[in-house]
Amino acid sequence: RVGLTGYLLTAGQRLPLRLSPVAPARLAQLVPQRPQTPRPPLPYRELPLTFAGGAAGVTLAGTITAPPSLRGPAVVFISGSGPHNRDSEEFGHKSFLVPADALTRQGFVVLRYDERGVGASTGRYATAGTTDFAQDAAAAVRALRADHRLRVSKIYLVGHSQGSLEAVQVAAQDPALAGVVLLGGIGQPNATLYQARMRGNFQARLAAASPADKPGVEKYIRLHEKLIAIAAATPDSAAALTQMLRVAPALGVSAEEVPYYAATYLEHTLHDILAQDPTPYLRRLKMPVLALTGAQDTETPATTQLPALQAQLQLAGNQHVTTVVVPRVNHFFQTNAPGQEKS
Repeated sequence: RVGLTGYLLTAGQRLPLRLSPVAPARLAQLVPQRPQTPRPPLPYRELPLTFAGGAAGVTLAGTITAPPSLRGPAVVFISGSGPHNRDSEEFGHKSFLVPADALTRQGFVVLRYDERGVGASTGRYATAGTTDFAQDAAAAVRALRADHRLRVSKIYLVGHSQGSLEAVQVAAQDPALAGVVLLGGIGQPNATLYQARMRGNFQARLAAASPADKPGVEKYIRLHEKLIAIAAATPDSAAALTQMLRVAPALGVSAEEVPYYAATYLEHTLHDILAQDPTPYLRRLKMPVLALTGAQDTETPATTQLPALQAQLQLAGNQHVTTVVVPRVNHFFQTNAPGQEKS
């Protein structure tokens, strides 16, 4: 049978991988049914929009949904890490289309757009970073304000996951915005978040290890903590790798092993993400902030991120902060069945 066999290298692991062709009819059966996806006829207008992005040569394409009157408060959606289309689609779940539909039915004007290099938007995703995506989000706000088809009274930003970092960057520089909504938002430096996530990933292995093997597992936890810290603090990847090789012997790890693990953290997108810290921007926000995190979110846990967000916004003297733990939903605000894997 025709297929491809190989390995998937991810997070320092080498996992066997086999890809096999699937007939179109069978593929249609495998696609999850998403009853939450809006279906026509829709009681609102859909308008195409193209606008200049945050850098020369970047044109972003999106969709505006608006009440028939084409007026009302407005929302700009900002997606998280990874290349996303305007629906912020993940495995068939259209994370932005669903709430955009609900908000538009309530009278909001909503703009969602393909990230640069994705869908109908131009530019290169692979070479862009958080600051670039924040500039694109600011460009989306400008485009919404300048659209003469609309009568927009006020504009809110909605940032999901890493998109929350871009939202607070834009909001800190644009006090005319009406407010910010953070979905699975981040209130700590990303290096701190990723170190905690890594420790959580190792917990099952540590719990299952024999007394003789536990020191070895703990050694690799310390190694990954150090690699994350170095990557976050060192923008140049070659310099970061040099530092990683230098600290390895003290951690009991051979220099030959380091590049294998370092490759994950020095990949362009993750290297940029690890360096990001939302706290200076959060401390400048005076506008209303609503932070919602799923109770079963293991990417940006409510137990750590909501208190961190609250603390940073208090330092800004912000008296208009609401934090909510949404029961029984994961990072993408999907309901998890009992016993279902959290995410």
